[in-house]
Amino acid sequence: MCRSFALLLFIGGHALAARGQPVVVITQTSDLQNIGQSISMYRDPTDVVTAEAIMSPAFDTLFVASTQKTPNLGVTHDALWIRMRIRNQSGEACYLQISNIALDSIILYEKTPQGPVLIEKSGSTVNMQSRALRNNNPVFRLCDESPATRTFYVRIRHSRGTQFPIYVGTMKGLAERHHVFDFFQGIYFGLMLLVILYNAFIYFTVRDASYLYYVFYALCIALLNASLRGYGFEYLWPGHAFVNQYEDMLAALVGISGILFTINFLHTGENAPVAHKAFKAFLAVYAGGIVVVLSGRFMLGTYVMLVTSLLVTILIFITSLRLFIKGYKPAKFFLYAWTILLAGVVVFILKDVDIIPYTPLTAYSLQIGSGIEALLLSFALADKISIYIKEKEQAQAMTLQSMQENEKLILNQNQELETKVGERTAALKKSLEHLKATQAQLVQSEKLASLGQLTAGIAHEIKNPLNFVNN
Repeated sequence: MCRSFALLLFIGGHALAARGQPVVVITQTSDLQNIGQSISMYRDPTDVVTAEAIMSPAFDTLFVASTQKTPNLGVTHDALWIRMRIRNQSGEACYLQISNIALDSIILYEKTPQGPVLIEKSGSTVNMQSRALRNNNPVFRLCDESPATRTFYVRIRHSRGTQFPIYVGTMKGLAERHHVFDFFQGIYFGLMLLVILYNAFIYFTVRDASYLYYVFYALCIALLNASLRGYGFEYLWPGHAFVNQYEDMLAALVGISGILFTINFLHTGENAPVAHKAFKAFLAVYAGGIVVVLSGRFMLGTYVMLVTSLLVTILIFITSLRLFIKGYKPAKFFLYAWTILLAGVVVFILKDVDIIPYTPLTAYSLQIGSGIEALLLSFALADKISIYIKEKEQAQAMTLQSMQENEKLILNQNQELETKVGERTAALKKSLEHLKATQAQLVQSEKLASLGQLTAGIAHEIKNPLNFVNN
């Protein structure tokens, strides 16, 4: 009697719920439905409401129908309860997927006449090996082939940002969706790997520190996106769920490596001394953010990383723009790259704080922006080398021209010197001939003078005897 009465109350409660909340019907084997606007939600600011309490009649009127295709509560400490009603008419088992791997805790319950039944726990705090279905996004088995209408509750808790697409469908529908998704993810990570290896090779060839900083930056941003998409947890640390709580440290490393690359690439110490000091200050802020995350204050660390990353990206954009206006040629592609990344970061942050809606474009804006930025920064590095080669060629051409001019000048001077030497030689020759003639005249004069003296002496000697005879 009591059991029949309880069953009657359960059926009556379902009837009341049916009037307030639509039933999601799965009809096709390839069906995968976004049920964001077919669920009801309750925010628990106390974070202590139990499954037994949430399923009681007292909470029925507290649930509010979702108006968002992708539920987004922004950054909050509140726990979120989701209620959904599912009828599976596909003839196959149906599944639930919550497409946000960063959610700390996801607990799925089913409402039965006997009370709540815990189906599975998942989230970033549950090791990958403990999941019934190993996937980078949490996936739960909801219904068997039975077409009965069933009511489920999901408790979600996240210390950073609570936003997620929510889908129900068959395994075929999930596989088809992930096939397309994984294809584009493969393109992105393949591109990042190619960029990292290419620039590492260039660094070992030319030994330019800019390439080393860029490799460090590209590696950090690839790891951050791998973590955001769940691949880090699935493949790198599947048995260490606690690592997911320190995801913001990767964001800090991205910021630090980006600043170091900017300082080295743009030579901010010489070209932008004020911005150079600001960059050093932000390095200290990132270091402080890492300390905050390590201390366990994850939400504060998230706010620090979000605000600091936005400010740093804006500062890099402004600095590269000013240097580009001043005529610093290497800043051209650098400016284009950080403009794209700035747009991606702004969209990603505004999505996290629920200012703009959560869509596939906004959810992957950081990944899209970083991929395009990686290509443009590679172009910037290649353009920088091209500029250096052109400047070197111009310097060599100027040096060669200067040497040719010097050689021509030396030839002219040699010719002029030869002319002067010839003239001087001719003058000296003429002087020498004149000197010789003068010398000959002097010798002749001396000879005549000597002859005159000799003649005078002889005459004197002859004169004395004649005088004597005459006397």
